[in-house]
Amino acid sequence: FLLQKLDRYFFYRSEKEISISRKERSFEIFDEEKALDDKPFCALLERIGITACTLAFYDTPEYCFNDYLPDRKAKLTLLICENKDIWFNIRRMMFENNAMNIFDTHIDGVVYGCGNKVSGTGALTTYTEFIGSEVKYLYWGAIDRAGLSIYLSAVRANPDMDIKLFVPAYEEMLRLAQTKNIPDSDDERNRIEDYAQIFDLVNPYLRSIFEQSIQNNKRIPQEIITYAFLKDNMR
Repeated sequence: FLLQKLDRYFFYRSEKEISISRKERSFEIFDEEKALDDKPFCALLERIGITACTLAFYDTPEYCFNDYLPDRKAKLTLLICENKDIWFNIRRMMFENNAMNIFDTHIDGVVYGCGNKVSGTGALTTYTEFIGSEVKYLYWGAIDRAGLSIYLSAVRANPDMDIKLFVPAYEEMLRLAQTKNIPDSDDERNRIEDYAQIFDLVNPYLRSIFEQSIQNNKRIPQEIITYAFLKDNMR
């Protein structure tokens, strides 16, 4: 089944395919962002001559710097990314292309939230004090129960911070998801938080798709927004 999807990818791929991250390419081909992390499957691909170069993907470096702020200002708008790949790609766009606008929103820097770490008690408050600027945060994570709960937990853990959901990114993820086979989440929690305040932020048409995805315990990963997509949508 995976090889059938791979064959379909090769049939439709562009002649000048732009290189994107491993997880982004994995989700694009297999509708599962971790398929290319499976060692037996990757060993099979290598035996038939399919490499990272063939599939035009790269591995993002292990986490070392948690932020990228080109300029320190008195007032900053910082984008928090739950996952490493999108953080790395936005950082790359800012560093290489001086791109500071994403989905018509200006940002001054990008912060790697590192999953649940961003929701630690006072974590963002302490970080903000270290920066020494007035900061408005935009949060962007996966569309699943875990991702939304991280956002709500970060807000609760930092009551004095201005933390808002980065709605344009979530709306774009929901639009793109309509053409994909969205995987089930591996989140096994039975209790679902009240996400109504989040659902209400997106436009009415997308709200129903958003709500249904969470109710059905699906996962739309941030990897659905690829580096190639950012190249066309970040200035």
